[in-house]
Amino acid sequence: MAGKFQMGTILALVFLLMLPAASEAFNRDLSTVMIDDAISFCPDNLREYLVARKALVLKGMKHGDYASGPIDPMSAERVYNLLIERLKQGKADDPNVIIGFGTLAFFLSETVSPGACRTLDALLPEWVLYDGTDPINNVEETILSTLELSKPFHGQCDEESIGDAYNVAVNVIVDFWVSAYNKAGLGAGTLLPVGSQVDHSRQAIYTPQELEAMRIAKEAREAAQAAYDEEMKEMVRNGVITVEVVQWQKEQKEKKKIDQYIEKYRLQLKQLEEEADELRSGGTMDRDEVKRMRALNDEMGEVKSRISEFEDDPNMALEKERNDNW
Repeated sequence: MAGKFQMGTILALVFLLMLPAASEAFNRDLSTVMIDDAISFCPDNLREYLVARKALVLKGMKHGDYASGPIDPMSAERVYNLLIERLKQGKADDPNVIIGFGTLAFFLSETVSPGACRTLDALLPEWVLYDGTDPINNVEETILSTLELSKPFHGQCDEESIGDAYNVAVNVIVDFWVSAYNKAGLGAGTLLPVGSQVDHSRQAIYTPQELEAMRIAKEAREAAQAAYDEEMKEMVRNGVITVEVVQWQKEQKEKKKIDQYIEKYRLQLKQLEEEADELRSGGTMDRDEVKRMRALNDEMGEVKSRISEFEDDPNMALEKERNDNW
């Protein structure tokens, strides 16, 4: 028992001592979302492993909060090799090894980091693209090529630079995680299709096939609307109906759509509230129930926000729905 504790302590100290001094990293909120996105792009076996241990992975990512001074990009190589060694020793469930995934992600994100940027809202890219997983055969060469690729972003805090750098960082983290897991003989699992994307506005991930289906559906809706508009214009030109009637029909159509959305969200809110009430009625909650209750509170907050938007400005809310469902 004492020997096991000593080994874990030594490993934790090694990871901590590798931390360079003060970083110019992506800000803390952005780094947290980055871990979520990197996990989303992992093959199924590795993704399941990391999701179940995400709190410790995030702990490793946030070790950089204690750093001061310049970052040594090559620190990632030492963490990567140590991670493989410990995984090969069957220590995948050792908390310090799990923290190592986050520490590795921290150093890799620092390699790409565009500067000391502090605001999340304007900087989190709406879409993150998965560009495929490349095996890491030469760590130093990969880090140097990543540094070269990210040169245009260094010192930049504009939205476009942050978005580009963020995409590079997420993908290089996935490359190293998958390679470490596979080199340890654990089998990362089935890869996602190249071109899959995370949509931060919807908190969803889409494959290229789903994105193509969404694009086709959007074009079909736009074509149908254009055909309808042209038909109405032709009827006005021929004196079949007046412009006022066309406008009235349009307003009635939109009012019906607004009412449908409000009804949909109210029903959704009712279902969420009923589930929350059922959880509360069971007395003391276990960990999974507490986690579900938090998720329910978040979902109810989002639904209430949508209802308020329709009540305050129905037309703007309807336009937002159309944009969200492109």
